[in-house]
Amino acid sequence: MKKPKTKKRLLNAVYLLLLITGITFSYIILSWPFLTNIGAPNNDRHFYTAKNKVWAHRGFSKKHPENTIAAFEAAINLGAKGIEVDIFYDFNLNVFTVSHDKPHISEIDKSLKLDTVFNQLGKKTNYWLDFKNLRFLSENELVAATEKLHEKISSYELTKHVVVESQNPQNLSVLASKGLNVSYWINLNSSSGRLRFWSDVLQTRKHISAYKFTALSMDYNNFEERYADLFPNVDFYLFTVNDIDTLDKLGENNRVKIILTDENFFEQTYP
Repeated sequence: MKKPKTKKRLLNAVYLLLLITGITFSYIILSWPFLTNIGAPNNDRHFYTAKNKVWAHRGFSKKHPENTIAAFEAAINLGAKGIEVDIFYDFNLNVFTVSHDKPHISEIDKSLKLDTVFNQLGKKTNYWLDFKNLRFLSENELVAATEKLHEKISSYELTKHVVVESQNPQNLSVLASKGLNVSYWINLNSSSGRLRFWSDVLQTRKHISAYKFTALSMDYNNFEERYADLFPNVDFYLFTVNDIDTLDKLGENNRVKIILTDENFFEQTYP
């Protein structure tokens, strides 16, 4: 009496396997144009190619509070060629505040503004702007934020010195359409399971192709050398490496262009 149930379960398992295989195959077929036609972006749009790849993560916070002028200046004085700056856009006040976490409305007036950072540091450094709430902006907020950021960067003549990072490819592409340098932040992890991993790879490639992104940023723990083949013609920006051996290994990879650190490794140079 148990044989029919066993047979039914086996058939259900086979049907499920065929369904998953069919969905995966269909996804690959539909994505094939993006797999084979990423194309080589214009090299002029590549943001940073210097040998000094090591930048300061929120400034040099070993001796100063992170995301402050003091931390940024300390990093520059130690030899950092660039700094990462966390920013939030407030639509009602039309300002960019410098903070890793969203500031309370009562704190915005006294918080550090991106305008102040640009005014005081200018072209002494390069900027990796981690646009924290870009992915959550509405259409109207996105338009206002894009215009404001483009205006600020242009007014200080910093277009060649600034790259903006976000996890939202659609909103990030709006900034790119204004001529700003951008980096698409991805959370790609091969330990998430084979199906999930390759689905994320395909999705990332589609975004690169659709929006002509030239840089990907990610946690260095998730970076693998095979990504150079999976994502041709893009640069990699990694965060946050505080071990010198790991830094040297990643720095030797010529596709890795920027590495953030909290340590004083700023004078390290790589090919």
